[in-house]
Amino acid sequence: MEQYREEPAYVLLGDPGAGKTTAFDQECAALGNDALLVSPRDLIHFEVADHPEWFGKTLFIDGLDEVRAGTSDARTPFDRIRQKLDALGKPRFRISCRQADWLGTNDLQNLSTVAPGGKVTLLQLDP
Repeated sequence: MEQYREEPAYVLLGDPGAGKTTAFDQECAALGNDALLVSPRDLIHFEVADHPEWFGKTLFIDGLDEVRAGTSDARTPFDRIRQKLDALGKPRFRISCRQADWLGTNDLQNLSTVAPGGKVTLLQLDP
């Protein structure tokens, strides 16, 4: 993952148990005070203005699939995350998701609208 640290935004896909959370924990720690691990549920439900610690950081959003599970429309939680990233001024971010819950090109194109420079790199984690 170290080779992707300079990417403004990326999505890390992998199967359950492949190590997405472990990879995020390690990368977040490597960036130190410049990074913050944020649950997608918190990002969706809390107001950006109430969390100044979210600003100016590379955000690690671990588990997009967890907020998509059980919803009638998988796009709704994804769009809420996009809204929050936009409200935060399009910070650097990393999102993890199970391969099966990623909606492919549609997700990638929509996520690029809130990415720094409009670019999102898609990564596949090998178990």
